[in-house]
Amino acid sequence: MSVRPHYSHDTHQDSMQSFVRRFGQGQLAYQDYFEKFAIPYYQARGTDSPTAETLETADDLRTYDAGLRANPNIRIIVNQNDFLLANEDLAWLHATFAPAQLTVFAQGGHLGNLSNPTVQKSILAALTPMKP
Repeated sequence: MSVRPHYSHDTHQDSMQSFVRRFGQGQLAYQDYFEKFAIPYYQARGTDSPTAETLETADDLRTYDAGLRANPNIRIIVNQNDFLLANEDLAWLHATFAPAQLTVFAQGGHLGNLSNPTVQKSILAALTPMKP
């Protein structure tokens, strides 16, 4: 029998706010995210023994490569200088998706250019053909 900690919504919100504050101050590493937030979060929701490795595998788009390549409706819009996007990830995106499916902006960081009219137009242009 495993004992899982109980996390209420308020506790979850408080811990996430604390995590974001500490991460932003350089006090925590990305691995801390898995150990102190993601794993307890999924444990509280009944996921059996999640580990950083299983969560990373599930979170890695390469795991779903065949299905992603086969889906012509996928659109990807990223920023080349997104701190979460490594050079090898960007290379994989270029190798996996057709040019019509992938838009790469040079600047913008992680979602930092959503207020830019050019980016907004690109998002709408990517979504418009899929409108029912």
